[in-house]
Amino acid sequence: MLKRLTAGVLALAVALLLAGNGFADDKPAKDKPEKETPDQFMKEAIKLMGEFADAFEKIKDKDSAEKAKPKLVDLTKRFKKLDVRGRKILTALPKEDQEALQKKYKDDLEKVTKRLVAESGRLNKDPEIQAVLKEVEKEASKDDKKDDKKDDKKSDKKEEKKGDDK
Repeated sequence: MLKRLTAGVLALAVALLLAGNGFADDKPAKDKPEKETPDQFMKEAIKLMGEFADAFEKIKDKDSAEKAKPKLVDLTKRFKKLDVRGRKILTALPKEDQEALQKKYKDDLEKVTKRLVAESGRLNKDPEIQAVLKEVEKEASKDDKKDDKKDDKKSDKKEEKKGDDK
């Protein structure tokens, strides 16, 4: 799980490093725009990666990994959702905007990525911790399957409704 998670986080980091320029700075929550900006996405991604690194740093043995498990499941779910949003946001940007965004967030991304890589490497050395982290991935994926089933049911209902309207 940790290898997949690390690969995913690193993939996100690379994607973010290659991403484009943000448009407007974040506005206060009450004035939050309907459409997420690249800057908002980047800030959230960096924050989430930092939360992963913080959680990994607290894991010293199997017991601490078990205690961190609920937090890691939550972070993994949030990461998966963020990854989907990020792909939509970043791929829609022109190349020059991507280069400007890369430059703007490069230092923060490199710093948090180094922390993640260091902690992941440390955790990869302990098979007991690895076993707990595999459980984290399974639990986070269970909800993905449930969400997929919900989405399928919604699609089926829409199709039925279209058929009834004809």
